[in-house]
Amino acid sequence: MTKAQVIPSSSFWENGFNALYQNKIAFMGFVFLSFLLLFAILAPYLTPYTYFETHLSLKNTPPCKEFWFGTDELGRDLFTRVAWGARISLFIGIAASCIDLVIGVIFGAFAALSGGNTEEYMMRVADILYSIPYLLVVILLMVILGSGITTILIALTVTGWIKMARIVRGQAKQLCQMDFVKASIALGGSKKHILLRHLLPNCMGPIFVTLTLTIPSAIFSEAFLSFLGLGIQAPIASWGSMTNDGLSALRSYPWRLFFPAGFISFTLLSFYLIGEGLRDAFDPRMH
Repeated sequence: MTKAQVIPSSSFWENGFNALYQNKIAFMGFVFLSFLLLFAILAPYLTPYTYFETHLSLKNTPPCKEFWFGTDELGRDLFTRVAWGARISLFIGIAASCIDLVIGVIFGAFAALSGGNTEEYMMRVADILYSIPYLLVVILLMVILGSGITTILIALTVTGWIKMARIVRGQAKQLCQMDFVKASIALGGSKKHILLRHLLPNCMGPIFVTLTLTIPSAIFSEAFLSFLGLGIQAPIASWGSMTNDGLSALRSYPWRLFFPAGFISFTLLSFYLIGEGLRDAFDPRMH
């Protein structure tokens, strides 16, 4: 008699990380994102220039040994400015996404657990907020608070958490129909216990995927607002404002547009590749 073959069991997270590790497209996104993080951290220390330092005699210098990305119309080093722009864009993208995560998870989970009229009222409030154009919110906040990073973060998070809340609510509503949640309710489990012990751990896959896809959306929104002149103001370096400045010089000095626009494109692409890889690996609806 032959012995039965024992197959080691693996958890949901182990299967997900194995699938993510084998996803070559997502791996490419991780490689470029790692490069971008190192670039944002180390690049300003690799050049003797600051992002606001001007050299009028060297304005519009093409990429060379002294200025790796060239200079702009004021003779500022584009390499240093692109690196500082990476810091700002990544900070705004990650900060806005984390705020959306906290508000959305709390709001969506509470709505799902409350049910009835409370859930209906909460979701209608979310629908009303979602219908407000964020450009209008930005303009109003700029009038009240002035331009700056704080204004952009508030504008992005006023309605940015709603998508996370809807996903958490929908996932939690499905989980509430499962037998293990019903058993916990029948045994007298509190809402806090059910939320922390059963709902949130089983929602982490979709939450993690949504968070990863929210970051590039926030980065693009910041770049778009800065491009329109509603975001980060000079002399602070921002990819959006640098793209706006380089657009008028596209024919004569194309490097002024190429580098900031290229970094925006590859950053968004890397986050979306990672997000798609995480969705394939951790979203139960994809299996």
